[in-house]
Amino acid sequence: MGSFWSNFSNSPGGYRKRGPGRWFQILEERFMALFWANLLCIGCALPFLAGLFFFSQTGDYLALLCMFAGLILLGPGFAAMHFICIQTIRDKNVWVWQDFLASFKREFKQSVVFALLMGLLWGSLVYALRLVIAVNGALGPVYALVFLLNAFVLMGLTVFGFQQIAMVRLPFYGVIKNAFLLIFAGKGRSFCAIAFTMAVVGVCLWFYQYCVFYLLLGVPALTVMTANLIFYPVFEDFFPEDDG
Repeated sequence: MGSFWSNFSNSPGGYRKRGPGRWFQILEERFMALFWANLLCIGCALPFLAGLFFFSQTGDYLALLCMFAGLILLGPGFAAMHFICIQTIRDKNVWVWQDFLASFKREFKQSVVFALLMGLLWGSLVYALRLVIAVNGALGPVYALVFLLNAFVLMGLTVFGFQQIAMVRLPFYGVIKNAFLLIFAGKGRSFCAIAFTMAVVGVCLWFYQYCVFYLLLGVPALTVMTANLIFYPVFEDFFPEDDG
């Protein structure tokens, strides 16, 4: 018990805590960096969010087109936020505005293609879910399990794919392949990172009336940071930090 509570005790400067204490240490020392990175990402997401809002209200295909066009900004913005989050986990010096913009430009092409691909896959899953409910009147346990497994794999691809785009120089095929393999190669840490992200997204969707507060108070950045922190030891095994 004493070793657990030692994670939360004061430590000398520069000492990297382990376990749950590491999350609180990052929150204490780097919250404002995450907060500003979150706001920059939300700024990139505004066209997508506007398209999503109007499509959910009207079902108009023009709004759907605008939503997918918004992924052109959201993808690089999301990758840049991943970059800030992982650099924060690595205790690297972060200049949020400069590093965010540099990552946005550097990963623009891959992150746009990846965002469009994931948008298509997530959109297809949501459409299939609505279709099954409309035909059957409800979602039975078998369908629920199938959709949950598909959502789990897609969330893994999303989290680990953007993580690699932000931090590793790989061809696009390598990003897709590695993201899929890491869902299983990371074992318990992969499961926990994906499950945590799905749980946060599920809560936000369930209480969607508070979505503006979630966005502005930094929930996206905190979710990305936490998922990356859970998965970080696995990521470092496959893509060790370059100290040079």
